[in-house]
This record gives sequence, structure tokens and C-alpha cells, in this order.
Amino acid sequence: MPNHQQLIEIASAISTASEKLNDFYDEQALELRFPGGKPTKEQGQTISQALEAVLQLQRMLLGPLGSIMSLSGGLFDLASLHIIHDFEIAKLIPTKGTVTISELASTCGIIPRVHLRRILRHAMTNRIFTEPVSESVSHTVISSRLAHDPMMRATVGMLADEMFPAAACLSSAMRNYGTSLKATDTAWALANNAHRPMVEELEAEHLERAVQFAAFMKYNWSVQQPLQPLIDNFDWAALGAQHIVDVGGGMGHASIALAKAFPDLTFTVQDFEKVVKTGERMFLEETLEQPELRNRVVFMAHDAFDRQPIKGAGVYLFRSVLHDWPDENCVAMLQSLVPALKRGATVLINDFVMPSPGELDLLAERRARLVLNKIY
Repeated sequence: MPNHQQLIEIASAISTASEKLNDFYDEQALELRFPGGKPTKEQGQTISQALEAVLQLQRMLLGPLGSIMSLSGGLFDLASLHIIHDFEIAKLIPTKGTVTISELASTCGIIPRVHLRRILRHAMTNRIFTEPVSESVSHTVISSRLAHDPMMRATVGMLADEMFPAAACLSSAMRNYGTSLKATDTAWALANNAHRPMVEELEAEHLERAVQFAAFMKYNWSVQQPLQPLIDNFDWAALGAQHIVDVGGGMGHASIALAKAFPDLTFTVQDFEKVVKTGERMFLEETLEQPELRNRVVFMAHDAFDRQPIKGAGVYLFRSVLHDWPDENCVAMLQSLVPALKRGATVLINDFVMPSPGELDLLAERRARLVLNKIY
């Protein structure tokens, strides 16, 4: 028999979870804030349960057709966000006070006022900007972050400049490239008319986007892929005074975190030239009064497919690198290490393991199953 109480039960589950989290909600920041900067495991589970219940309630209220339509509507959310990012509209709005839509259109110089108004008012339905007076715009907490938070801007830039156009080409890429596993046969390459893998193409042709990508990855690796499991689940202390080569280490966030935790270890961060230059500059700026740490982390431009130039290291670390590449490329990267390996050296791979269906909660499984490998 149908359960006539199901809507009430789902709503009750949301209410119960909300009661557990209510004391941690910051009304000014519009977000949950926990002691120590992150939720406990139990609090994280409560958040996941609440979000999953909210999605279930939404789908029940919308029904099958409405649920599909709401998914398609997300494309237009990204489209307006793309324009806001591309024209840096959030930066044009004063931190306090308002600006008229006509003034914004004049400053942008390209977007007609009537079109800009439509874009802004659509964004307002997502609480990005507000219109306190007709035809005038001011910041919300969310849009203020877009204007002033570099990590937020890098994240939106990655969504707008890389993921959004590539996602639109995913079906065409599958038709064009079929079962090809070549690193250049991707939706991103199709969207950008590129003939090199994404990172190489960005490095060669789109420097600003390359820097944006590196900043996004630093945020993504520290928040979405936290470093603590890497620190806790390998016996780094037992290595003693060893050198670690961080292959494809981006701007060095993993090596820096490990260096802080294990003072006997030294590190070389390897990646494309512009990435490591940005990482080194940021590292030196952040460690002006930490000479000991500076002396234990160095940066080196290196292509992971070339022969490894650092011989005799204790560990060669690949963190969140191999999942981006087809098997044949992963084999090539690992083979490039062979001439450099000493007896007893460790090749450590810290990467995703795809869960079995139903193994994780719905939202975690959804994140894990993003089709980014074929996009990029």
C-alpha cells in the first residue's frame, strides 16, 4: 500500500537534522561554521542526510517531469554565472551601496542594458546580487564573495571557462572519438579546438586560465580532497631523513603540509613550469618567517612523461594525478621513474577509488561519479 505519510516523514528527517546543526549556523555568513573549521564525522553525516532528504523531498514535490525540468534549468544558472564571471560584474558593484543597471551596462561596454538586467535578475533568484531599489543592484553575501574571494573566483572560473563549455560537448566527443582513450580526444579539447591535453594547452595558449586552474586545484585538493588522510595513513615518520618527489604536485600544497608535519623530510614539487612558478611564489610569500620550511621544499619544472631527473629519492608521490589520464599514459608516467629508482624506493599513489553502487550516501556517490575524465 502507498505510504501516505512519506512526505511528512521526509520533512521530519530534515527538521531533526536541522535541529542538530542549528547552533552552528552563522546568519551573517549564511553558512555552517564549526569549531576547528570543519565538522566532525557525525556532523558531516548529519549534513549529508539533511541534503539527501531535501533532494528527495524536492523530487517528490516536483514529480518525474518536474525533476527532469529542474535539472535542465541548471544549465541557465551556469550560463548567467559564466557571464557574471567573464565580465567581472561582481567587481563592478560597490562593496556597500548600490549601482544602477544602466551604469553597469555602460561600464561593461558590450552587454546591452536590457540583456544585463535579465542576467542579473536571473542570478538574483540564486541569491547572487539583490535589487533593493528598482533598476539598482547591490551585493549579497554570495555575490560579495564572488568579488573579493580569490578561491571563489577561481572555482567559478573553472566551472564557467572549463567545465561548462566542455560539458556541452561531451555527447559530441563520445560520437567523434568513440572508445578512444587518447588524452587529446576529450570534450574539453573539442570545445577549445585544442590538440594537446588540457593542462598543456592552458600553459601554452591561455596563461590566465592556467593560473586560475592551478588556484582551483589548490582549493579543490585542500577542501574536496583533504590532506589529512594522506598525512595519517602512510608512515612518513618511519622514513627518517628522506627526500620526497611530488610528481604533478601542482602548487605544492601536499608537500608543504607534509613538510610541516614531518620535519625530517625534504620535498621537490614537480609540475609544468608556469604552475610551479606560481606555487613557488605563493610559498615564498607565505613562509617569509619560516626559513627552515623554505629550505625543505623546492619547486622544479618537469613533465611527468619525461625521464625522472631526481634519482634516489625515498618516495615518488602521485597525488590525484593518474585518474586524469588513460591507462597507457599512466603506465608511461610510472615507467619514466624506473631509471631513477633506488632499491627500496616507494611509488605512492594517492587517488580516487570508485565506490560500488550504494556504498556511499547519494550525494557522495554523485560527486564520485562525475564524468570529468572524459570531459578532460
